[in-house]
Amino acid sequence: MCAHIRIVLIGLIGVLGLSAPASAQILNQAVEAWLADDDETALPFLGALANLGDAEAQLFLGQIERVTPPGADSPFVCSLNRRERISLLRAPKGLSGTS
Repeated sequence: MCAHIRIVLIGLIGVLGLSAPASAQILNQAVEAWLADDDETALPFLGALANLGDAEAQLFLGQIERVTPPGADSPFVCSLNRRERISLLRAPKGLSGTS
């Protein structure tokens, strides 16, 4: 499920050709959702932005993964299998994506 949402989000963001201000607005909304404990909304958007090269989204996801044990206090992250979790939180074909 997560992979399908992510593909749709990446496609939608890419098709719309979001400008920097629009991208920043999505990033801000995603961060606000995450701070409100709405991981199911926030993380797919952060992952999509990160995959498009948004450095702030990449950094934010990296920090989320670094300081939060897998699935800790997040029913959404707990519902993901290992592959989905890595796909959501890490760069494609990164070290973890190849093993």
